[in-house]
Amino acid sequence: MNFEINRVYRFIIEEVCRTVEDESILTNIDSVALKELKTGWYEKLAEYTDLSNMPDMNRPISHLDFEPNYNNMMMLDNDVYMDDIRSSETVEENCDNLFMCLYVKVNKSKNKWKCQFKDGFVNIGPMDFAFSTAQGDLLW
Repeated sequence: MNFEINRVYRFIIEEVCRTVEDESILTNIDSVALKELKTGWYEKLAEYTDLSNMPDMNRPISHLDFEPNYNNMMMLDNDVYMDDIRSSETVEENCDNLFMCLYVKVNKSKNKWKCQFKDGFVNIGPMDFAFSTAQGDLLW
């Protein structure tokens, strides 16, 4: 991972923590929990940026089967619960690329969305691209 992407990750972590701290009355997250979360994010970022821990990009990604543990949970309607699990699995299977950023403005007209983004990165396959501003037209 290059220096620019590392800088973007750190900026996003700082921006999220600053925003949560500013809105601490609404989010009910105390400063100790926020510091622990921030430390955890930085540790994960350090693990990810360490090249010895990088995943092998030539190896296909396999999905693990998830079996819920009902011992410590309230029993829910099994069909509804399993539908939630199945729907989340289908979303993960088709996620080859990643687009992460902060949004500036979103306009919606019927099924067309016009978006303006800032300070983010795009992960396409094994490559990361950082950007400061971006625009997009989406059909949903």
